[in-house]
Amino acid sequence: MKNIEDSFDSFALDRATSLSTHLSTTHTQYINLSKKCLEYFQEIKEHLPEHVQPILFEYEESISLLNSISQDFMYIHGLKDGSRLIRHFGFDGSLDESSIRRN
Repeated sequence: MKNIEDSFDSFALDRATSLSTHLSTTHTQYINLSKKCLEYFQEIKEHLPEHVQPILFEYEESISLLNSISQDFMYIHGLKDGSRLIRHFGFDGSLDESSIRRN
């Protein structure tokens, strides 16, 4: 059973990484908001005294880690929910693959 869990975790991590890369390189709204956030961060940093700037970096690192944990949690639970729905509705494998979005 552990091997299946390891494989699932590996798949989920690989897929989340792939989706994150896709989002950050192709989604215009995400890219623009990301740039805006970076500009805000730089502006805040410039207005802080040097001795306080490390706190800002620690805050940014904590927020990034928090978001990463949240995204991983939601992705994995989304996969599990999808699996439960398939079992609940008795998916028979007859879904036309051309109707499935890849990204």
